[in-house]
Amino acid sequence: LTLAYKRTAGDDFLPLVFDTIPTDPAAGFSHVNVNTIDAGGYSLFDITDVRFYCTSSRTNRVMNFKTSNDFVRSLAFNGDQTGNAPSEWTTGFTALTGHDASLPGTTSNSNPTVPVPVPSLGLTELPFRDSVQNRFWAIGADAAQGGLRWECDDFFIGGDANTVHQVYVRMGTPVPQCLATCSDLAELDASVTQQGTDLDAVEATVTQQGNDLDAVEATITQQGSYLGAINATVTQQGNDLGVVQQQAVDLAILESTVDQLNTTVLQQAGDLASLESTVDQLNTTVQALLDALDAYKSKSGGSGSKSTKKGWGRRHRRLMSRQ
Repeated sequence: LTLAYKRTAGDDFLPLVFDTIPTDPAAGFSHVNVNTIDAGGYSLFDITDVRFYCTSSRTNRVMNFKTSNDFVRSLAFNGDQTGNAPSEWTTGFTALTGHDASLPGTTSNSNPTVPVPVPSLGLTELPFRDSVQNRFWAIGADAAQGGLRWECDDFFIGGDANTVHQVYVRMGTPVPQCLATCSDLAELDASVTQQGTDLDAVEATVTQQGNDLDAVEATITQQGSYLGAINATVTQQGNDLGVVQQQAVDLAILESTVDQLNTTVLQQAGDLASLESTVDQLNTTVQALLDALDAYKSKSGGSGSKSTKKGWGRRHRRLMSRQ
């Protein structure tokens, strides 16, 4: 609890109490920035989220939400409103039990009401508000008018309502502040030891990954060897296929040659048959001449020279021998 203000209707011109840790959320009347707690032993990074709660008897609405916004955490840490913007409030918040207020989701303005923000204001005054619907988070706002504005998701200048405002910060694991200037470096040594252990674990993981990479490379090399053997087999099969294809070409040529020889033989057989037919015709003609000669001789009484008879006989024998 870093802020608790219970204000009763009619209590006007009450000054805010800064740098005092509130001890009672329901009846407290003070606020503090985290960087002043425990002699400044906390850092901004110790804060994980900030919770806001308020009610007003004027509307009975409840504002109850938390946020881990970086700016809001910084504002709770050191109270400096510099850089405040509506977007720091409208996004990233979580509504908690009973929340029915419009803020912070409808925040339209977030500038402080004083010319120069001061750390003592922190989450008081007007850190966020909806100027369109006139709904405000106001704690002692408008100092020029005596700080009469105490509002929870509403708007009214004057003290006609009872209000309660509370702010809580959730702290994470403290970050050691001593570092090299500490007289006792035990925490730093323990942190370094843990980091060394973590580094060893990282190195072991890297070594294992290296071994895994070596195994992968060996597998790839082996697969490359298998691929080389497959390529060699495919090449050999390709060569064998080339031989078979060449033999098929040679066989086709041989078949063509045989076909040509068959054609020649058939042609020659046809020529021989034609020659034999011619010889038969000549024989027939010679025989007819001989028969005519014999008939002539018979008519002439067998006269004729011996030389003529011998000549015809020799020619006939030569013709017969040629057959």
